[in-house]
Amino acid sequence: MPARGHCARLCHRAQVLLLDEPSGALDALTRGTIQDELLRICKATGQTVFMITHDVDEAILLADTVPLMAHGPQSRIAEAVRNPLPRSRMPPSRR
Repeated sequence: MPARGHCARLCHRAQVLLLDEPSGALDALTRGTIQDELLRICKATGQTVFMITHDVDEAILLADTVPLMAHGPQSRIAEAVRNPLPRSRMPPSRR
């Protein structure tokens, strides 16, 4: 996947990586690969990542803190939930 190498090079220069549903339109196998790569990049660089997702499992796997949005036209962060699971999170299917 050539885009993966380009993404990795880009990530090393940014102070904050902003991702908007990066795996939303991907099949399960590719989604897992991208998630693994994101975890690897974060571990190697200490990169701060702000990612928008509607996938609760993805949020639990990737995030240390999950901001939950309020519903409605004046949406705001209603609550920030800390993920109590240890940083080496990996779904059973990929262990």
